[in-house]
Amino acid sequence: NARSGAALNDPADDDDAGGGTNSQAQETLAAGTYTVEATTYRAGETGSFTLSVTGGEAPARPPPALPEQQCAQDLGTLSGTASASGQWAEGCESETPAPGSGIGARLARYYTFTLEQAGEVTITLESGDADAYLYLRQGNARSGAALNAPSADDDAGEGTNSQAQETLAAGTYTIEATTYGSGQTGSFTLSVTAAATDTPAPQPPAPAGQCAEDLGTLSGTASASGQWAAGCDSETPAPGSGSGARLARYYTFTLAREAEVTITLESGDADAYLYLRQGNARSGAALNDPADDDDAGGGTNSQAQETLAAGTYTIEVTTYGPGETGSFTLAIVP
Repeated sequence: NARSGAALNDPADDDDAGGGTNSQAQETLAAGTYTVEATTYRAGETGSFTLSVTGGEAPARPPPALPEQQCAQDLGTLSGTASASGQWAEGCESETPAPGSGIGARLARYYTFTLEQAGEVTITLESGDADAYLYLRQGNARSGAALNAPSADDDAGEGTNSQAQETLAAGTYTIEATTYGSGQTGSFTLSVTAAATDTPAPQPPAPAGQCAEDLGTLSGTASASGQWAAGCDSETPAPGSGSGARLARYYTFTLAREAEVTITLESGDADAYLYLRQGNARSGAALNDPADDDDAGGGTNSQAQETLAAGTYTIEVTTYGPGETGSFTLAIVP
């Protein structure tokens, strides 16, 4: 019987776009009591009006609320395709606000799976009852940043299915199977297919002392080769999407006089990325802009060209994304 406060409809949506004097609202309402406030757009307006309220056929009764333990399912370790079916029902709510308009929470189910090795994973969520929407997250997370871009694979708003394709490192992941809008119910099917990718054999952890190397004072070209391995982590967040630390190696060199220096980092195993910093710094502002010389995203090598004063400098040899491993070669030409 509320006469003020938040409205269940958006009055502006059905106000003849400012071109008429009528107003209309269409809403799907649960059983209960409601109040219609019949008013005018401007203050002080008077006159007569007619009001009609029409109730359509009630939607199907939603399924009963699910116990919390039925909101999540572990699909185990994937070696091929895993599938599941379920229903969106009260008791399993999403912690993520709906991207579309609507009031109230979205319903959701959660599915966890594990990869023993890196692979390309295809996730397909299908429903004939509601507009399906999915999020893929690291570990057992039920909220927060997604590894996929949900809107990119949501049928462009033309269907009710959703799909994500991502190349994932070995580890555990959680899928949130939800809907585009709030309050939608119905049934769905989920399939998760993993195809192993050709990745280099994992390298043993590198001793901390092997994470850095001093190339000395440059009098000509200096070169080095190495591998990204556990134990040598970057302190700089990855510029691309994804969570977790990047691996890194550090190379220090000294210039006796001012010189134009070209640094080339090459790898056939991972997308190489480099930072050039003053002194012995392993983090902080870079003298180069890594994105400018990163093959414009079209290759796996990286290069920097800078005019440097006499002094000591440190190169951070890392990768574009987190968790990438493999071998590389580094060349410095003054």
